[in-house]
Amino acid sequence: MKVFIVGDTGLLDGLALWPMAAPGDVLLYVEKDTIPTQVQAELVRLAPEGIVIVGGPVRVSDAVEGLLSQYAPTSRVAGGTRFTTPIEIAHTLYPVEPPVEPPVEPPTGTIVYPAGNHGDITITDSDVYITAEAGATFGDIVLNDVDNVTVDGLISTGYIRSGGTATNVTVRRCQAKGVNIQVYAYSSGIPPCHDWLVEYCDLLGGTYCVLAKSHGPDYPPLVNVAIEHCRLGNPAVDAIQCAGYENLTIHGNEIFGVIENGEHNDGLQSVWGGKNLIFTNNYLHDNNCQPFFVKDGYVDGIVLAENLSIRNRLGPAPVVSQIWTARNVQIWNNTFWDGGSFYLRNDGYSSMFSTGPIENIEVHHNVMQGFKPDDHDFYLTSTDILYEHDNMFGPATWPWVPDHMGPGSISDPAPAFDAGWRVPSYGITWDVASATFGIHGR
Repeated sequence: MKVFIVGDTGLLDGLALWPMAAPGDVLLYVEKDTIPTQVQAELVRLAPEGIVIVGGPVRVSDAVEGLLSQYAPTSRVAGGTRFTTPIEIAHTLYPVEPPVEPPVEPPTGTIVYPAGNHGDITITDSDVYITAEAGATFGDIVLNDVDNVTVDGLISTGYIRSGGTATNVTVRRCQAKGVNIQVYAYSSGIPPCHDWLVEYCDLLGGTYCVLAKSHGPDYPPLVNVAIEHCRLGNPAVDAIQCAGYENLTIHGNEIFGVIENGEHNDGLQSVWGGKNLIFTNNYLHDNNCQPFFVKDGYVDGIVLAENLSIRNRLGPAPVVSQIWTARNVQIWNNTFWDGGSFYLRNDGYSSMFSTGPIENIEVHHNVMQGFKPDDHDFYLTSTDILYEHDNMFGPATWPWVPDHMGPGSISDPAPAFDAGWRVPSYGITWDVASATFGIHGR
């Protein structure tokens, strides 16, 4: 029990105190310079362990504080003004205790590697969470015939890759040359790899930063693979190569240092075809590559949105993006102002694994130095492609198709991008920090 003493002119002090008081606490009023007889008697009856005066000497004098100390040890809580006294009451008498958080228990099946160089390792256990102490390094990390595995925070001088079948795998906050999700040998009755999430990783300097590949064009696809919020840089070939997939998401990554060296180096290269390719909110810069390349396999369902590609002329190679055989394609809110054009191609040249039209394409709210349907593509008709409003394209050079452009589209050979990466008159914003690129209303 606490006994609080408030001066009879300190009504606000009592009002501030009482909502915070605990059950059983007692509030008594005194005059500034005297203690009423009834209060003296109540103090004798209560016999408190301590007395707290609320307010400064202007409310309860030092003389009264001395008299109160005859009944129990006495202290005072006061602010500089009547406005700050409630704050002192809250901070001094009823401090907010931070909640006691239970200790974080590592997930069931945790494997923690100690500091040191562990060389190549092979994981064969399922239902495990794999992490490491500071100072632990690895060579290749192979996930062989596993299910439900998380690899978190490992530093590899090689690759993180599937060995046989590896399903329900998360690779998080790791450093490596690359992540290879590949079925090396497929036999009937053994499911291929599926359900991989690679996020917040630095994948730098490998042959591919990410390789997501089925066993072959006639084999079951990789299913449900997502590469998100990673740094993908300086590969010997492609930042991302995918082949034979279903539901592949590439989102929010930084892609850089992809330089053409005769290997047909691309930001993303898709072959063997697939279904539902999502490429969104990626920032490509300081490359000399084809940022987005789909060929040699029919793709049903492409969303290419909110991507930015700039400074793509670090070498002399041609810089273009291309989509060959595909259907149900959406291209919107991209800024590809990188020295090259974006082509829609037919498959009449060298497509190896499939034939078919480019059809059901929607193109809107983009900034590109050229968007060019192939003039040889007899599959393209006015109903196959819809150029909607507010595209801004570069010089109207052959093979330009102005009759397909929406009424709000703009042809500008040299838009005046300012230092803030904006073209105010076109409503274009490049916000790298939030991975937002392209045209956002006018």
